[in-house]
Amino acid sequence: INRYAIQNYNFKLEVNEMQCPICGNVHTGRLSKSRYFCSNCFIEIFYSKNQELQVLKILEDGSTSIIPVF
Repeated sequence: INRYAIQNYNFKLEVNEMQCPICGNVHTGRLSKSRYFCSNCFIEIFYSKNQELQVLKILEDGSTSIIPVF
């Protein structure tokens, strides 16, 4: 999926300096105040209420799957 495909979902991505923990991409999109999106890996990145890094893989059907972060 590329940026053009992502724009078709009608949400605005703001470019930030949050680095992707999977590929190291620094051009992640901001989905909300605390959620980010990496278009290279197609993952959502956020911190839980316990301030633990959480990574969700976005699957083809739109559902998500937790990726363990060590």
